[in-house]
Amino acid sequence: MNRLMYVGLFLSFFGLASCDVSDDEVPCITGPVQLYLEFVEKQTGENLYANDTFQTATLEVTDEDGVLVPFEFVQDLNRTFLKLTFEREVGEKLITLAIKEDVSLDLELTIAVLEDSCRSYYISEFEVPGYEYDQGGVAGVVRILF
Repeated sequence: MNRLMYVGLFLSFFGLASCDVSDDEVPCITGPVQLYLEFVEKQTGENLYANDTFQTATLEVTDEDGVLVPFEFVQDLNRTFLKLTFEREVGEKLITLAIKEDVSLDLELTIAVLEDSCRSYYISEFEVPGYEYDQGGVAGVVRILF
């Protein structure tokens, strides 16, 4: 009986020792894609939310299917930035920003994924038809010029 128990323990140990737990590891995934926008008066460089030209309460952001896109406003150095968050969706997106009754604009972007040791989502293409834009202000923020 003892011999049978030792043989069973040996086989169990051998079976466990041959398992590779790395096969069960889940690859890391970066968070959702975030896009920061600043709305700026072209001539003066003034932030249009900070100078009350635009009101934060009137903004509505929707995607191509009319679904609301999560957003928040971030305040920094007398500037107001719009932060948009896109879940892990890959492909082309059309985002409509209804800023106030007579002002709206579209963002055309493509979200792609890079799969290396981690799955990283990023914006591979970006356009704001009908508006000038640049990244000349705060790092990581797209300035849309009005």
